[in-house]
Amino acid sequence: MKILILTEGGKNIGFGHLTRCIALAEVFIAKHLSVKLIVDGDKSIGGLLKNGKYKVCNWMKNTHMIFEHYTKGDVIIIDSYKAGKNNYKRIASFAKTAVYIDDSKRLNYPKGIVINGMLYAKELKYPVNNKIFYLLGPKYALIRKGFFDTEKKNVRKIVKIAMITFGGTNNNKLQKRILSFLKEKFPQIKSFFIIRNNANKYINSTKHADNATIVTNPTCRDIKKIMHTADIAISAGGQTLNELAVMGVPAIGVCISKNQEMNLQKWHNAGLLEFVGWHNDPKLLIKLQNALNKLMDYKTRKKMLKKSKAIMDTKGAQRVAEAILKKCRK
Repeated sequence: MKILILTEGGKNIGFGHLTRCIALAEVFIAKHLSVKLIVDGDKSIGGLLKNGKYKVCNWMKNTHMIFEHYTKGDVIIIDSYKAGKNNYKRIASFAKTAVYIDDSKRLNYPKGIVINGMLYAKELKYPVNNKIFYLLGPKYALIRKGFFDTEKKNVRKIVKIAMITFGGTNNNKLQKRILSFLKEKFPQIKSFFIIRNNANKYINSTKHADNATIVTNPTCRDIKKIMHTADIAISAGGQTLNELAVMGVPAIGVCISKNQEMNLQKWHNAGLLEFVGWHNDPKLLIKLQNALNKLMDYKTRKKMLKKSKAIMDTKGAQRVAEAILKKCRK
């Protein structure tokens, strides 16, 4: 059986789509299936794909090239915010089984399987359609293989280490504000600042200084190691939230783009994180300080860890892969 995965990622759009596609690819590869990953992206995705078979190209504009170089596939998986309905229709007609990873009921998808691993997925009220099979909710969240064997989280009485990550977004202004803020207000906390792209001059000048360590282009193993030691995290609202949840790291959410807002709000409502609003809010740092002060409390962090572990596990990719293969066998 052949699996073709089409997705996107890069310094301007982030890496959430790509990392969850990698999670699914890893499961299929472990089952000894042929997997090919085609990414509409730039050079910045290389660090995430060092050990995988992939091709970088604008597959949305060059679907004919995909079909010319890839014989009729058993399964084609699409994870994209940019692809139009015509792209989906053409690809669905080519695949024996078409799979669409969705976050927001973005389109009326053609025949196939729709996956939405978001907390709010079932609230979106997808249209009833006997040609579409739905996999909805956090039990289908796609977590990378590197997070499968997680050690039990030790909740420290005192917050000593924070992880700060805004995904692939190269928001230099926000990075600078957060670093300066932590240096001034919480100098006792050691910070690991995750940068997926080339950092600006300000970030470079603060590397390993003022109790902040800048980690550029980390591997999955690097991320897991930092999450395991971190007492808290400050994060955007994408795929990283799922990884923080399975690692049991209490988080503070900052909204970077519109498609993250509902996710952050739902996580906040469920008691899984403290949502402090948009990155450009003039009162962001005041809200951030209040949230950090709240998470200084040991019992609060322990309660958040327990809730996140109850909602999120590492088996979503396996569940999705099994559902896809079962559908193919039928």
